[in-house]
Amino acid sequence: VWKQWGCSSSICDGQYFHPGWDYNGTGYCDDDRGTDIQAVAIGVVRYVNTSSWGGIVIEHLYQGTTVYSQYGHIASAQVSVGDVVDKGQHIAEMSDVGTDCVHLHWEIRESDHPNPQYGGYWDCGILSNGDQVENYYEHPEWWVDNHGPYGVCSAPSLVSPSDGYVASDPDRTIT
Repeated sequence: VWKQWGCSSSICDGQYFHPGWDYNGTGYCDDDRGTDIQAVAIGVVRYVNTSSWGGIVIEHLYQGTTVYSQYGHIASAQVSVGDVVDKGQHIAEMSDVGTDCVHLHWEIRESDHPNPQYGGYWDCGILSNGDQVENYYEHPEWWVDNHGPYGVCSAPSLVSPSDGYVASDPDRTIT
């Protein structure tokens, strides 16, 4: 697994701040092709494009705060714009779209990000300024580790269209 958060050098003509973490398992570059990518939390899909590096963006509401998770370099999207996803739901597969080695690029964007719903957002002017990166992005693993379950609530009653059955689970935990 390689993880990056901080300075890198690449397409920005010098140093820039890498706003996400890159994940790849053991083995060679392409060994993880097709690995399932799962949603980090419940949310609404706001962007899907598997022909560019930006991949998928999901909007999440956590205790009154809106954040966006971005999943880059993915293929085979299993979701569409407007879909509601659950934590752990299979949303795509790991690929090498827009890069030369299969991996997942994962970001957590804040709501004041210049364009939080656009998956392919990459601005060298902003990414070369550490203060701006800290303002618009959260460290992905820190965010997950420090923002526990959304809370406990009663699940809505669901009516099955096929048989009219009404189901309700009052102990459902939304995480």
